[in-house]
Amino acid sequence: MSSPPRRDRIATFIATPGSKGPPEALGCYNQCVHLNGRTVLITGASSGIGAATAHEMSRRGATVILVARRAAQMRDVARGLSGLSSVYSCDVGDPDAVQQMANACLLY
Repeated sequence: MSSPPRRDRIATFIATPGSKGPPEALGCYNQCVHLNGRTVLITGASSGIGAATAHEMSRRGATVILVARRAAQMRDVARGLSGLSSVYSCDVGDPDAVQQMANACLLY
């Protein structure tokens, strides 16, 4: 049995019907959580859900690290964010590339 995640490392948990999460999170739909002072890493950030998540996290005050294979599209997303951001081109299907990306992001 694994231990529960540390609360200080969880920015937020938005529960949906049928989800299993912390009891205090259940029923908290579209809760506005401020992420000032937090850093969020988003994979697949060059388009779609990843880009939308980057915009929302930035709007809530987080510093956003965008990760995807398509650097040019990521830079376009980053230019549209309201807060601080950084881009890192990486294929998350390549374990060596993920390790390099993680090492670089931990220095951020």
